[in-house]
Amino acid sequence: MKNAPATKGPMTARRAVAFLWAFFTLPIVLGALVLFVVAITLEGRLFAIATITLILAPSVAAFAPRARRLVGSIVVIGLLSLVACIVRAPTENDGKADRAQVHFLNGTHHSKFSPATLVPEADQQILGTWLFGTVDPLISAKQAKQLRHDVKDLYGQFLEDEDLRNLPSTLGFAYTDLFLGSHPVGNLFCYVPEKRDNVAHPFPVVLFLHGSLGNFQAYWVILKQLADTAGVAIVAPSFGAGNWNLEGGTETVAYAVRFCRDDPRLDADHIHLAALSNGGMGLTRTAAESPDDFTSLILLSAVTELPVIDHESFRNGWRDRPVLLITGDTDKRIPAAHQREAEARMRTAGIHVESHYLRDADHFLFFTHRTELLRIVTDWLAR
Repeated sequence: MKNAPATKGPMTARRAVAFLWAFFTLPIVLGALVLFVVAITLEGRLFAIATITLILAPSVAAFAPRARRLVGSIVVIGLLSLVACIVRAPTENDGKADRAQVHFLNGTHHSKFSPATLVPEADQQILGTWLFGTVDPLISAKQAKQLRHDVKDLYGQFLEDEDLRNLPSTLGFAYTDLFLGSHPVGNLFCYVPEKRDNVAHPFPVVLFLHGSLGNFQAYWVILKQLADTAGVAIVAPSFGAGNWNLEGGTETVAYAVRFCRDDPRLDADHIHLAALSNGGMGLTRTAAESPDDFTSLILLSAVTELPVIDHESFRNGWRDRPVLLITGDTDKRIPAAHQREAEARMRTAGIHVESHYLRDADHFLFFTHRTELLRIVTDWLAR
């Protein structure tokens, strides 16, 4: 009887390991395939190619040990795609003359090699609309389709905007918060429009608190439109995944206020505190702690915590002062009935509330009804 080849045992073990590798990395490969299909940027597709090729190369090598040229070609394609992503990835921008900036302050920093940077945020968000449209029971198929359309439109504008398109994403902070529970204070987006008629005085500020899952670049597109139309500056701090009720939430807002005071282009005596969705928790708590820092409050589909609104510090701090409330009449996350209750309690406390319940608008009205929203907020800021 002939002896079995000496390599049979090691080869079998190698293939078993390769099978396990392929099995456990299959979700990543499938995710990369989906990314390649839905991506609207070259960088997103290159990252998908790099992920697929570099993950598949070990399995191909194990099951086809003689196909060395094929494996080598796969690895080269993957590495070249990855290098191209790194070269094209945005860097931390320090040009003080630029009107739009992402500032990494107080020990925060930009990571050029993070997947959150290598994959353009536009592609991450489009991929997210497919994911959340599938797993979120509060998002219907129709809503998901509309949201996807709006997201593509906004990120298309972002990628064409000379002031914005080279800015780094801040979604890395959201991911580290979601997976590691870390939400550092100090990172923020700032946009200052061009001076009109050679006016020397600084710009009033809209200090914007983002909602769940991060400080999206899509928000910056809309906020820039508001700034250019209303003649205000935008300061939008990042607070991880947007859980502003956690420790550090109000500290993040206070840090942004200090940033406004330190920048001579910004009028720190006229700061309008605005919040979207979960940002409402940061707005009401900050407004209760330091009401004198702000000129008005702007609630956009915002979480309104009734116990905070009922607190003496909030009621006394905002009595006879202005609050703008905009929400969707069909919002399932923060129902209009709840917002009307919050409005009624503020009015009872003597707070001057102007409310707009947009017909046929849901929780994503910041995207879907942005033209109407911008008109209302612009009119508000002009008073």
